[in-house]
Amino acid sequence: MGAVLSSTGRKRQMAEINVVPYIDVMLVLLVIFMIATPTPQQAIKISMPKKVVKTPPRPNSENKVIEVSLDAKGNYYLKIGGKDYGTVNIEKIRAEVSSRMQNPKKPPVVVRANPTLGYGKVVKVMAILRASNAPTISLVQSTTRQPSNKGKQKIK
Repeated sequence: MGAVLSSTGRKRQMAEINVVPYIDVMLVLLVIFMIATPTPQQAIKISMPKKVVKTPPRPNSENKVIEVSLDAKGNYYLKIGGKDYGTVNIEKIRAEVSSRMQNPKKPPVVVRANPTLGYGKVVKVMAILRASNAPTISLVQSTTRQPSNKGKQKIK
């Protein structure tokens, strides 16, 4: 505390408020409220497999795997069983998948996308597949399906 000389020459004590403890208390309360406040979460509901299958089931003539691939540029590729349709538009995917889902034994559907591709393109193709009555859609991590470079020279 400080002292001030009055007009009579006597020292009089000056009252000061020490705000440092109040700031400490306010910071502690801020941290407590930040931790205690629930944050909203948005997620896509997925079901994880219950057991690990070492070898994937091989498709037979009745139940061919439908594979939709997306490259880094956002192009769509369709492969059903052994037949490769190459680059297709979204309407061709919708038509082919819808016709295959008429079979009582619905074929499995696999989506394979380039990791650099935007999230929206993958969700769009999944929505199209779901609208085409695909009961389950599997996502594949690796991107082995790429457009062919036949006739193109590599630039060094």
